[in-house]
This record gives sequence, structure tokens and C-alpha cells, in this order.
Amino acid sequence: ILNYERALRLDPTDDAIKANLEFARDYIKDEITEQPEMFLATWFHGVTNTFGVDGWAVIAVTAFIIALVGIAVLLMVKKNGIRRAGLIISIIAVVVSLFANIAAMSLYNFVTDNSQAIVIKEEVTMMSAPGSSTALIRIHEGRKVTVIDDTIENWKEIKLEDGTVGWVKRGDIELI
Repeated sequence: ILNYERALRLDPTDDAIKANLEFARDYIKDEITEQPEMFLATWFHGVTNTFGVDGWAVIAVTAFIIALVGIAVLLMVKKNGIRRAGLIISIIAVVVSLFANIAAMSLYNFVTDNSQAIVIKEEVTMMSAPGSSTALIRIHEGRKVTVIDDTIENWKEIKLEDGTVGWVKRGDIELI
């Protein structure tokens, strides 16, 4: 699971990696329910994963050039119909360019995110505080967690998909 997550970071558009990751996740023993993602966030992630960062950059630059051509047509042509078409094309191209830049930035942030980790020990007890404290829950190998705090020696504060927050030993998880 760790290596599939790393591969997905390298190529978020690869359907084979996604399918293999989902297959591997089916074998995780934990019964932790993920908090549902908003429809717009799911849609945005689906659209941004259509192309890689480089693909979105090419779309952004191309749309910007088209916007400049549309503005040039708007300024140089005297006929109202052609001027209006130049204006509409420019506006659409600017919107596409802005969206492509936002999508590229979102993908870049996904690839460079250092807060996600995978549990690498067979079974880990998540504690309420570092050291010997109250045990909260047992999590198993392959569970994806978010690292919140890693400033305490030998301990990391993590958050599960269901929102549960606790502490695990540094060696029990590995960053993606």
C-alpha cells in the first residue's frame, strides 16, 4: 500500500495504480469509516487528475495565448460581430487558464504533501498522549493516516480518516 501510494503521487492519472491500491486496501483489517467528501471536492479531484501537472501547465499557457489573440482581435477589428467573438473567446480562455493553473497547483501540492503516512507495523495501538497513556484504538498495517505533529522525539500525532486523533511511535508509520 505504501508503494502504491508513492506511485500514485508520481502519476495520479494512472488507473492501474488506483485499481491495485483499492484492491490492496480491501485487505486492511480496520473498520474505520471515512468522512464523506463534498461533491464539489470529489468532482474537482476527478477533473484535476485527468492530466498531470505538465498537462495542466500546457493547457494554461495555450489558453493564455488564445486570450491574447482574442484581445488583439478585439482591439484591431472594426466589425462588432468579430469584436464580440474576440471578447467572448478571450473571457473563456482566461477562465480556462485560471482553472488550469489552479488544477496544476492542486496536483503539485498533492505530490509534495509530506503529511500523509502509512502504518507499517502489523498492529499499532494509538495512544491519547505520547508515552504510557490511555490506549484509544488499534490500527493495522496499511492504514493511511495524516501526521499532525512530529516534534516530540519518538512519537507522532496522527489523525485517522474518521477524525480520531492520537499518538503512535515514530517507527510504526512511514511517510508516503
